[in-house]
Amino acid sequence: MPTTEPAIVTHLIERGKSRLFEPIFSFLTLYDCIGIAVSYFARGRAQGKLGDYGLAYPNQFPLQVKHITRGLVESALARHRIDGFPLTVEPKGTPPTGFETDGFQDIVTNAISPTFIAYFENQRPWLDSNVSTDTRLWPPIWQFARVVRNAASHGGTLNWLNDKAPPVSWYHLTYSAKDRGKLVVGGDLILGDLLILMLEMDKELDHLGCPI
Repeated sequence: MPTTEPAIVTHLIERGKSRLFEPIFSFLTLYDCIGIAVSYFARGRAQGKLGDYGLAYPNQFPLQVKHITRGLVESALARHRIDGFPLTVEPKGTPPTGFETDGFQDIVTNAISPTFIAYFENQRPWLDSNVSTDTRLWPPIWQFARVVRNAASHGGTLNWLNDKAPPVSWYHLTYSAKDRGKLVVGGDLILGDLLILMLEMDKELDHLGCPI
């Protein structure tokens, strides 16, 4: 497993050229809906335009993930087609002031959980057919992702069924049977961590030769 931090880089997520486009674009549209609702609740109005960006802060790294945050709902209603957007992993800056709270973070983490599960399940048949149906033979990051996927579908807590299954690791995080019941999604891993994890899962599929 890697021992350094995730790479600092801008990823261009393009329609038809990235497996991540549909799931993350759908999530960011939902994120925009949540942001509009919270803005009206907190300020009585919605602000922002297409091209505005938000920042997702991981729990595990001194980084931030810069992502498009506004204008997606308006674009969808106007049938304006968006064919790509950047996701930038960069050093953590000073968090902006605003209405973001732990409660807001819980909402967006819950919102991305189905996205993470769907992305995992959409790629699993290819891994079963081209790597192995034995998940212990999958690349380490996908072994880790499988455990996260199971946690995401069980309220965020680690659902470790086989006491003899080997531990899984990602950077400095390691999970095993002794961590059963630990809060993973919404605890160790929040939106920023999950976005970085998905980017690295997808990079591993590229390395394995998985088609788009």
